[in-house]
Amino acid sequence: MNTKFKTFLSQHLDIDNIQIAESTIFNEISTNQTFQQIVQIYIDTTKKLNIKQQYKNILIEYMKWYASLSKQYTYDTINKNPSRIFAYVSIYNENVCTYAYIDIDYCSIILQNTDIYTFDKISKDNIHYSIRPLNKLRPVDWQHPIILIQHMEYPEFKVIDGNHRYQNALRQNQSLPMQILPYSEITPKCFINNFNYLLFIIKNEFNRIYSLCASNYNLKIVNAQINNYKLHVLKLLETQ
Repeated sequence: MNTKFKTFLSQHLDIDNIQIAESTIFNEISTNQTFQQIVQIYIDTTKKLNIKQQYKNILIEYMKWYASLSKQYTYDTINKNPSRIFAYVSIYNENVCTYAYIDIDYCSIILQNTDIYTFDKISKDNIHYSIRPLNKLRPVDWQHPIILIQHMEYPEFKVIDGNHRYQNALRQNQSLPMQILPYSEITPKCFINNFNYLLFIIKNEFNRIYSLCASNYNLKIVNAQINNYKLHVLKLLETQ
């Protein structure tokens, strides 16, 4: 593992200044080998899906494309030093779990001056948050919106910055200010490196394209969606 990457991650995983073991750090890192494992999981899952064989073939080839693309990027590259990160966790089975680390500093910058939402516009039922230790109740801070990321699963939004504040508002049956990072605007710069971006994208793209296949969209439409998004991903990666 890249020493610089290990040092960076250990600082962010450090809890109450207690040094954690290197084995613990490694458990919360998804490697290139992990990526190949999740691709195989998607392939095996697709073969069992109750959809037409043509759709299965399309999905499998799309996942293989990501497997090939991911080999161009190493998991432990680190060329930035954000002060805040969020681990987007995906559990595939009892042995495979991935961590795509989001750069909260960058997300905060690109969301400046964007729309503010409340529960009047986004239902609590459509927001997933991470449970945090209960703190003393405090007034809702309307000057500092929390950040939601849109992803291709239900609930549609996930809190990536402000889980304590979100939980504080829920406990008081109050709303709070929220900003959204739309799926269409997620780029590699939103993550600590390109590899972590791909970890996030492959899961969401599988869900998105499977939804089209399960709804029996025309094969030309499904293929167009895939090809357009491939070009989108490649263009984003080239500009990093």
